[in-house]
Parts: sequence; structure tokens; C-alpha cells
Amino acid sequence: MAREGVANAVEVSGSAGSHAAQIVHAARESFVAGWQHAMWAGAAVMAVLSFSVALRGRKNRSRPAADVDTAAASRAGSAL
Repeated sequence: MAREGVANAVEVSGSAGSHAAQIVHAARESFVAGWQHAMWAGAAVMAVLSFSVALRGRKNRSRPAADVDTAAASRAGSAL
């Protein structure tokens, strides 16, 4: 039951006698280790996504001159 979470480990430690502190310490250490791995994985995913967006954003940053002229002409036509 103690393997399912820190709260369960604390509850089980009440009846563990002299091993109570070891159970709580192990549960806390495993939680922090898992949390650290999840944060590093999230940081890696965000870095890859940021790099991907930066590359794609630069490619589509400016519109070709033909598109600019078409947009200007349509605005001028609607103003008349």
C-alpha cells in the first residue's frame, strides 16, 4: 500500500514501528525523483517545440510582394 503514494506511505508508517521513518523518507525521495524526471522531460519537449516554432516562424515571417500588392488593392477597392 505504501508504494501507491506518499499519503499512503505516511498512513502505513503509523503501524510500521521502528521502520516508520525509513518508509516516509523512501516515499518522499521517490516522489521527488519522479517529479524531477517529469520536469526534465517537460523541459526537453518545450525546447524542441520552441526550436520548431522558431524555425517555422522565420520561414513564414514575411509575405511575398505579390500578396502585399493584392491586399493593398483589395483595401483600396473597398474604400471606394
